[in-house]
Amino acid sequence: MRNLNNISKNKSSMVFNYEDIYCCFVFIVIYLKSVYSSFADQIYNIFLILFVLFIFLKLLNQKYTFTQLFFLLVLGSLSILNALISKDFSLLVALLFFFGMKDINVDRVLSTVLVAKISSFLYVLFSYILHFRSSSAILFNRTSKVVTRYSFGFGSPNTFHASFSFILFLIICKYYDRIKGIHIIGMLLSNEFIYFFSQSRTGRYSVLLVLICLFVMKSTRKIGVYFLNTVPYLPTIIFLFTVALSSILKGTKVYDVLNTMLSGRLFYNSAILELEHVPSLLGDNIMKYKYVTSEGYVYEMIHDNSYMATFALSGVIFMSLFLWYYYIVSRELLINKRYNLLFLFISIAVYAFMEDYIRYIYFDFLFFVCGSFFYNQLTLERNTE
Repeated sequence: MRNLNNISKNKSSMVFNYEDIYCCFVFIVIYLKSVYSSFADQIYNIFLILFVLFIFLKLLNQKYTFTQLFFLLVLGSLSILNALISKDFSLLVALLFFFGMKDINVDRVLSTVLVAKISSFLYVLFSYILHFRSSSAILFNRTSKVVTRYSFGFGSPNTFHASFSFILFLIICKYYDRIKGIHIIGMLLSNEFIYFFSQSRTGRYSVLLVLICLFVMKSTRKIGVYFLNTVPYLPTIIFLFTVALSSILKGTKVYDVLNTMLSGRLFYNSAILELEHVPSLLGDNIMKYKYVTSEGYVYEMIHDNSYMATFALSGVIFMSLFLWYYYIVSRELLINKRYNLLFLFISIAVYAFMEDYIRYIYFDFLFFVCGSFFYNQLTLERNTE
């Protein structure tokens, strides 16, 4: 049986040091990008440079198969080209962490991520409570009424709710086997509590849908088995669903109703699809474009859907790689009954429909899982041959 954590026990002390240093960088980078301050971003840039040097030395000092080196070279070159074209370096940064996962325990990395997310969440919250950072309430016009939304120092109410949501997902991933029905009820209540302040429908309904998926996954009935077998196809289904909603249905009553329910996201997706260079092989800098509303207002291009944003910014090549690799990794997790990691795939795939997160290492933790799978799978196949 293949195991994502099948790392040789005959590690040298240098390899142990690699894992320790790697986890330190994971903690620092995710913590700094999760406290939402300009000063933290400056420190982040310094540590990112140090991390690049670390990955370079790690690549030089470890042994790789020809297949691994080939894919590292191709992916690295394409991601650099994409970053230069699209002016979006998030995918390149995420792939650096992907490349660095050789001989690294993925469960330890995810535990490190959880500690970083909880620490940053508490830091931002207490900074707001102690008046170290300001954050005013937002009056938001929602159809027939005006609601008050709070961000508590997180930049936006949606970000506040998303930060809570991803901590919840990581906790479920870590303690998956111990999760019972009573725990799911407690999570639902905590989600409603956060929603009371954030009024983030994105966060509320995404978490609700993910928790329903969790309940179905834990079901011993046939519906649970059928659902698990569809998980590898989930990102592809959501991507095609996004394209269909944003193009085929445009101009219909259904489109207008759904667009209102999704806070204009279908309109943003449609605007992206109508750009001159979408689709393209290696993406485009879509932020240089503007879009005009039916009322005549001009705005910068907004992308609140990960699938559409990745399709436009990263291009057809990387979008295809995303969908293909998510499929083979989640299928392998299903075969090996790694349901906790499979749950992480589901949660991020669902949330990505409403927010642009899947290219950012501080939200899309699947890069760690996929990186671990990349090295272990190829090594095992080579040994078998």
